[in-house]
Amino acid sequence: MSSERVPWSRLDSGEFEHTVAMLVCADHPLGQKFTPGPDGGIDVFVPDGDSQRKVFQVKNFPLKFAGAEFRQVRKSLRAVAETSRQEGWTITEWHLVIPRDSTPGYRARIEEEIKSLGIPTWSWMGLTQLDILAARHQELIDYYLKGGKDRFADQLAELTAIIRGDTTLASGTRLQPADVGERIRILQRAANNDPHYRYHFGTSDCPPHQVDEPWLVAVAAEQHGPMWLHIKVYAKFAAALSERPITTTVQVDVTGDPALAESFEQFLNFGTDLTIPSSAASAELNLPGGLGGTIDNAEIHFTAITAEAGGPEPASSITVGVRDATGDVVAELRLERKSFTSGVRGGQRIVWADRTGKVELAL
Repeated sequence: MSSERVPWSRLDSGEFEHTVAMLVCADHPLGQKFTPGPDGGIDVFVPDGDSQRKVFQVKNFPLKFAGAEFRQVRKSLRAVAETSRQEGWTITEWHLVIPRDSTPGYRARIEEEIKSLGIPTWSWMGLTQLDILAARHQELIDYYLKGGKDRFADQLAELTAIIRGDTTLASGTRLQPADVGERIRILQRAANNDPHYRYHFGTSDCPPHQVDEPWLVAVAAEQHGPMWLHIKVYAKFAAALSERPITTTVQVDVTGDPALAESFEQFLNFGTDLTIPSSAASAELNLPGGLGGTIDNAEIHFTAITAEAGGPEPASSITVGVRDATGDVVAELRLERKSFTSGVRGGQRIVWADRTGKVELAL
């Protein structure tokens, strides 16, 4: 992969801003990019504690930074400061990311604006910082600026062919452990050119079990005779899921099954767990690495959708009591919040439970 310097000044605005925003997201894996509005540029917000964010504002000013450019930056800075006030979060750091190094005069003017808004830390990320970012994430530079997207599509086709290839050798004998190990090494090298996702390959004699690991977004498995090949897919950073989203189209037939119909409604309304039997479902999966496809006659499990952060959260613990006929409390029980889920239709469900798990209260 080439490490020659990126010609930042020759990129058009859309190409520059999108690529640099993805570099910032790769450097700050929890970051998410936003297009703020008609003032141009892209903002990247990085969580920095409770109700706090670092803000990176990406602007393409390759030729000059003068009065008009300063006013545009000031407008964007004031806009994001106002957004933070309206939404109830604090800017802990603000960074201007442009393909020019700073000048003392305009750096001082930006500093004054920063101080007036009460932002404690800021920086001007110019050419030197952009070159450092590019060197750290060469796979993204190759993907977005050097034709790597098309080459990667070809690699994915080859990868899929390897994964789904026959496990019988040309001589007609079955693959031995040494052959499997070499195939996995080939898969690992091919797949991990992906700039947005990484892959882990393994084998076993049974289908995969449900797992919960940081950044794990999918687990695929292919059966080859008595052996199973498992592929775990991990997002390298949060913005990868919006850049190359994982999509699923599921068709569910609840005809003649009132219990399934009710469970499906609960899932849509409140995000509760749902299991669809193989007789009632088919799906079309779009997974990284060419691992998706059409699935027929397969049991499908949906796990609870955690309600998104940002809105008011219910109490983490509550005390419920029982009153007698005179209104006196005769018994109390402390419950801890067990789950807080939301459905695609906007409903929310809260479940509290006692320490033994025998008593639950759902709202």
